[in-house]
Amino acid sequence: VPLLIIGVGLSLLAIALKPFSKYRNILVIARDKKDKLDKILKLYGIKYAVDLKFGKQTHGVQDVQINLKLKKLKEIRFSSKTSEKRLVNGEIRSEKKQIKKRIHNHLSLQFSDFERFILFKGDNFPFLEEKVREYPGLYTKQNTYTYIFFRAKLAGWDVLKIPPTDMWDDYAYQDLVHWCVDYPLEDENYGDKVIGISIRDQGKQAYILYSDYEVEERLNLEDGLLGVFNNNEKFTLIVPFNEFGESEEEKIKTYEDLLTSNQIDLTTIINDKLNFEEFSITIRE
Repeated sequence: VPLLIIGVGLSLLAIALKPFSKYRNILVIARDKKDKLDKILKLYGIKYAVDLKFGKQTHGVQDVQINLKLKKLKEIRFSSKTSEKRLVNGEIRSEKKQIKKRIHNHLSLQFSDFERFILFKGDNFPFLEEKVREYPGLYTKQNTYTYIFFRAKLAGWDVLKIPPTDMWDDYAYQDLVHWCVDYPLEDENYGDKVIGISIRDQGKQAYILYSDYEVEERLNLEDGLLGVFNNNEKFTLIVPFNEFGESEEEKIKTYEDLLTSNQIDLTTIINDKLNFEEFSITIRE
């Protein structure tokens, strides 16, 4: 008899706890959904508050008033290479972006008909010829070899014109530009500003090479140069490995900004109005 009473009691207890167990499971699911919703709203910068008011209960039906308050939403943009999503008044809108295809790449630096120049400026750079003479890239396969260069003045700049020979391809040119961009502690004969400019087809195609240590450090660019084409497509060069990289870095200056901020009148160079003087450097084995 006692066992029968205990069995009946456990059965009744199980029946009594079933609604509570069901309520508990519903509560766990609801809390999980709320946590996920909170994470999403936090991501979009949305805050909310819920105010519950319980009214009268009529025939077992509870009257509940729910007041949901949302903090004023801001427009938030989420950009990618192909689209842009905006959150406007709680609605996510997706817009396609106009992607401008790049025209230039590494091959764009390699045309043999480029006229190549290096511009120097600074009180600490009085010996242009000496700087070029020290460049280790000057070599000879014979007993002696004479390199011909040209120099001129342009509004406070010393301009070096590279002779159009097979020995001065794009790599040798950018290597010479990089050589001229020395840290003051490494070389007393350094320029405060050094800019490389290459021009072809009367300026229809051109690009500029320069150095900015802060930007190069930001890009983790060692032994490198920053560059921009005349259509403002930007790039980087790791000189020792001749490694070209496309870049969208906003800190790399535009083509026009480099010319105007440095007061470089490119038309004077394009129209061949500079009075170049020839000088030679002879290398002996």
